[in-house]
Parts: sequence; C-alpha cells; structure tokens
Amino acid sequence: MVRRTLMAAALVISIAAVIGHYARNHLEARFAAAAPETVDPAAQMRAVVRSYRHLAHLSYETAYHSAGRLRRHIQALTAQPSAQRLAAARHAWRDARVDYAQTEVFRFGNWIVDDWETSINAWPVDEGVLDYVTADYAASPGNPLARHNLVSAASVTIDGITLHTDPVSWPQLKFIHGGSDVEANVVLGYHAIEFLLWGQDHNPNGPGQRPWTDFDGAACTSGPHAAPAAHCRRRGRLLGLMAEHLYSELGRMTLNWAGNNPGSYGLHLAEGDVKEGLRRMLFGMIRLAGDELAGERMQVALLSHAPEEEQDCFSDDTHQSLYFNARGIANIYFGRYARPGGVSPYAAASSLATLAESLDPELAATLLTRFDSVETVMAEIRRQGQQGATFDRLIEPGNTAGHALMTEGIAALQALGVALESLAVRLELGPINPQAPQFDRVSS
Repeated sequence: MVRRTLMAAALVISIAAVIGHYARNHLEARFAAAAPETVDPAAQMRAVVRSYRHLAHLSYETAYHSAGRLRRHIQALTAQPSAQRLAAARHAWRDARVDYAQTEVFRFGNWIVDDWETSINAWPVDEGVLDYVTADYAASPGNPLARHNLVSAASVTIDGITLHTDPVSWPQLKFIHGGSDVEANVVLGYHAIEFLLWGQDHNPNGPGQRPWTDFDGAACTSGPHAAPAAHCRRRGRLLGLMAEHLYSELGRMTLNWAGNNPGSYGLHLAEGDVKEGLRRMLFGMIRLAGDELAGERMQVALLSHAPEEEQDCFSDDTHQSLYFNARGIANIYFGRYARPGGVSPYAAASSLATLAESLDPELAATLLTRFDSVETVMAEIRRQGQQGATFDRLIEPGNTAGHALMTEGIAALQALGVALESLAVRLELGPINPQAPQFDRVSS
C-alpha cells in the first residue's frame, strides 16, 4: 500500500560479491545437517540473526548496483533517444526489479525499511499525475491531481501551495509524492519509472507501448501525437531525477545494514536481543507470504479481475516480481543468497532451516515441503508469464486454468505462513508483531 515519502542523501557503497544462480534444487536440497548436540542453542540463534543482517546487506547492495545500471541506461536514453536505448533501459528496469523483489522480505518487521519504502516501491500509481493518459483512464476518486500531467504543465498546486516545475527539482518531487493526501500520487520509485518507460498498458498482447520519440526533443511526441519539445525535455528530466533518487536511496539503505558501520540499524539488530531479531525475521516472512503476496498482490487481483491491481502493470512483469518476492522469503529461511547469471553465492553456516532441524525435525520437514510447494507454483506462474500468459491474463474473467493456478499459489503461500508461525511458537518468541525499536544511533 502506498504511503508518504521519506528520503535522504546519496552515499557510495562498496561492490557486492553476491550474485549466482539459485535454482529450485537449492530449495529442495536438505540443509547441510542438524546442528550437533554440543552446539549452544543461544549461540546458534545469535548466528542466525547475524546471517540475517548479512543477507539484508547483500540483498540491498545488489539492488543498489542494479539501480546504478538502470540509472546509466536512463542517462543514455535521455541524452540520445533511440528505440534501442529505450529497450535497453526497459531491460535494465526488469533486471533491477529481480534484485529489489528479493529485499521486500526485510520490509515487514523492520520499521526503518517500512518507513523508507514509501518512495521506492509505491503503488498503485495515478499515472495521469505524471504524463498523458487516455480518456478512459480511471484515477483514484477525489484526486485533484488525477490528470495534472507534470510533463505538460509548468506548475502544480498542492494544498494551496503552487510550485513552478519547469524545470522540476528533486525537492519538488518529494513534496508532490503522495501530495493532497492521495497515496496514488506516485512520482518516485520503481513504478513511476516503469510508467515513464512503458506508458499506459492498453496492449492486449503485451506491456505498454510508449514510443522512443516521447524522449526526442527534435521530433517530440506524446504517444501518437506531436508534442512541443519542452514536453520531451521535462519527461526526460523527470525520469532522470527518479533514477537518481532510486540509486541514492538504495545506497543509503545498504549502509543501514552494513556490518562495519557502528551506527547501522542492522548491527544493532544483529547484536541486540536475539529473540527480538528472530521475531523480526519471522514476522517479515509471515507477513510477506500470507498477507502481502497471498492477499494484497494475488487474491485482491483475482477477485477483482482488475489489471490495475497488478503491481508491475505497465511492464507486465508482475510474474517476475511475485516469484522473486517468494525467493526472498526462502533466502532468509535457508540462509542463502544468489541471483541468476552471477557468481559467489552466499550460504550461512547457521540459518532458520538448521535451527528448525535441530529443534523440531518434524516441523523442519513440514517447512521444507511448504517451501517446495511455493517454489513449484510460483515458478509455474513465472514460466507462464515468460511465455505470454502474464498476470493480467491469469486473472481475466473466464480463465479457469489461470484462476486455479493463482488459487494454488495463494494457498501455498498461506500454508507457508502458518508453518512459519509454528516455528515462532516452537522458538518461544511470544507475540511476533514487533514494535519499532528506538535505537540510540541509526545511520542517515
């Protein structure tokens, strides 16, 4: 659900060494072995929480670097627009989403991420705030900015305050984001960038079809119509500012999980109350699996049959995000991190999986089965999407097979959430819905 923005300055982060193929057999293979009887349970739990911090740092660092590649492709597109450069920027956006999707498991349970995420992954988007839309565009009811179009307008008035937006600036975008108390006024983050790269999706056989000439000042267009050169200039500037924001904010979040930063949130979590750390781990996994993925992102869309309810609706890439969201949950449980096409996968010696095996082998076996079920169905949703049966088609009225697949995915995710709740009970963690800790020092 979209919330108001929270932003800070850019920081340069060290290069990640995390990338590698993480195929299904990683999930199916049993974790190395049960912890020996001589292992101190408290020490084992501490090691699990420390590996959680490390996984968060690796995940955000990878997302930071892919956001940097996206930024470079956007810079190339706006400097010298062409069909090839627009295609390259779109490809970079898709790659960046693979990395970011695996970080969403850290959002729930960690207040520092949940507060920050509002300007990174906000959706749904009232796209008429940003650019041209068709006459049948359905905006949020009561949104005064629903058809404002920052690309064509040189100013905007929000809550009685008029901003002159030619040229638009970063502070202005921060003010506009979520403005007029309408959460769908999204002008920052992955989905605002997605809209400017693809445009509205009215294509029954694929994603949005924004032409590259929408960025070409020499022969500017707004869709099928000729437009003033100023519109292409503003559109390019908006896209560039969004890319800079994404890159800098992911850098900041990476530092917040660094192990060599004494003031980092992650270090406080890793070295603080160990049961509090485990609560945050499990709450994030349970909330993402059983509520956010199964409910907000899949069941709501299935019941409404509304393409607007799919998260990556302009690019038709929702099948990818759903799959890698689920992968993020598995990353935490198995203590592993890797991504397709890379090297040097990370595997923790102690994980929730090894902890469950040493504590309750029967429950560990159930969890392994639940993870396998989720992997199987989410991989099938992804496979169908890659072959053209994208999320919006799966939820179409009358698509019996698509509905059955979605329903199976929802049930598998909910069952996984229930099994993870059982692990929290077995660990004697008490209520696992965490409150925001007021650490003395957190990097900013």
